Amino acid sequence: MEFKEFAFKLWKIYGGGEPKGKFARTLFFSVVSEDAEEIVANYSDVTMRSFFNGSSPISGIAKRILPYSDFDEFESSILELPEPSVQLITEAFIDSIPDITMHNYAEKISELFKEILLSAADGFVEENTDACDTENKTPRCSTVIGQQNNVIQIGDSNVNLINNGEITINL
Repeated sequence: MEFKEFAFKLWKIYGGGEPKGKFARTLFFSVVSEDAEEIVANYSDVTMRSFFNGSSPISGIAKRILPYSDFDEFESSILELPEPSVQLITEAFIDSIPDITMHNYAEKISELFKEILLSAADGFVEENTDACDTENKTPRCSTVIGQQNNVIQIGDSNVNLINNGEITINL
């Protein structure tokens, strides 16, 4: 499961009408120690909303906060939910966590959040060879670099497409 799906499922039940970006920030704050709160606070509201919507990868923030993460704190924070909310969360995550129950939901949701952050922090490089123009000896391969779908590699050069409309070309 990706962060955007995880966050959306929780937001519908647990978000209390909070703006999506603020809720994403709340999720990140809920797993970090005080030492890393500044890391989370330094991300803009627009970036947090992009994380929530899945338009920006969480790989960068995941790498930065994992050393300071305490998933027991996150688990404790969702243990305080009323029973109807617990039932809704259990139903929302049953497809992703088949053994989730109303008794173990906090532990299971916490484990899933940890897996999501670990997976995002790993990053990967994946080439789409269908887009390569090898016939003209000018490879134009679409590459995902570190789960950043806004980075395209053309030959040995990277093109970064940044959300605010700027384009940076590293040649």
